[in-house]
Amino acid sequence: MNDVRRQSEPTPGAPRQERENEGAGKRWLRQYFPVTVLFLVLSAVAQSVVMLRVYDAQKGVYATGTPLGSLVGWGIFLFSLILIVWGFVLGKQKKGILAEMEVCSVPEAFFAAAGGVMMAAVAVASFLDILQSQKMSSGVMLLMLLLLILLSVFPAVYMILSAITHLRQNTLLIGTGFFPVLWAAVCLMRTYFDRTSAINDPLKIFTQVSLAAVMLYFLMELRIRVGKGHTGAYLAASSVASLLCLATSISVFAGQLLGDADLKAGIKNEGLTALALLVIGLYILSRLFFLSRRVPAGPSPVPEEEDDGEDGDGKSGGDRSLPEEEASDSPVKPEKIASETSSDSAPEWWEDAFFEAERHSGKKD
Repeated sequence: MNDVRRQSEPTPGAPRQERENEGAGKRWLRQYFPVTVLFLVLSAVAQSVVMLRVYDAQKGVYATGTPLGSLVGWGIFLFSLILIVWGFVLGKQKKGILAEMEVCSVPEAFFAAAGGVMMAAVAVASFLDILQSQKMSSGVMLLMLLLLILLSVFPAVYMILSAITHLRQNTLLIGTGFFPVLWAAVCLMRTYFDRTSAINDPLKIFTQVSLAAVMLYFLMELRIRVGKGHTGAYLAASSVASLLCLATSISVFAGQLLGDADLKAGIKNEGLTALALLVIGLYILSRLFFLSRRVPAGPSPVPEEEDDGEDGDGKSGGDRSLPEEEASDSPVKPEKIASETSSDSAPEWWEDAFFEAERHSGKKD
């Protein structure tokens, strides 16, 4: 009977190994955020140097004769690729982290509300700037800006609700959750209808890539709110979006503060968009930070084995001091059987053994 029971039981080392692997995945997840911040700082510094040294804002090109701009661009691409691959690897180990969207903490709520306001401000300011400067060359650009203003209301509602609500799942949040994706998409398409700047401008390219990353991030956030979240995709989108948004916006602010007169004049219209990307990037980065903090660092404690008191080798606690052959051949002690059969529901073979032991005991007396 003991042999049959031992064969049906799972290997005691298997759950422990699974929990150790899970603990390793949690530790790697807690290290994911510092690496993201490190790549972000390096990218922001490098892009700021490129902005101040080799970027020609009047022509919208990098200065010829130096590979610095291309090297920084490829470096940022490499950082993003590392974060994407690492995020998907962690997503396979921690599939259940993002079952639902967590309630915003204080920093997350602040940047969420500020990001919603900036989304609406970018749309209104862009429309007013074109009307005042009379740069509008076609009705398509006017239509795009009016659509951007209309769509900026709902993203602002979504971001503000995310900041003030204490519900992880809310119908209004789900209903307005797709509008930040549309806002980023319209901002991205607006660049192609803007005839006042070159489409191959390096600053415009970084802005477009940042808006595309923002669009993908809010799409991943919406998937979590509807219960279809993917941990790896969310980690990859949040890390890359925060890296690109902050690197782009910080480089623009560095040019406005430390650049020469030509550089300041060439990027003066990028300030509000850069500010919106900065706030949105900080919101995404704070989301990633508190996600990594909510996951414990160590492995889950392994519960003690229950039920029949067997140890890791499959032997019962009463047989630990005796070899298996000696334990099977030793006579049954009446005192031990009596204590084990005090229950009314004792098996029938235990009762037979009890009476047999009493009979042998009586003969000895």
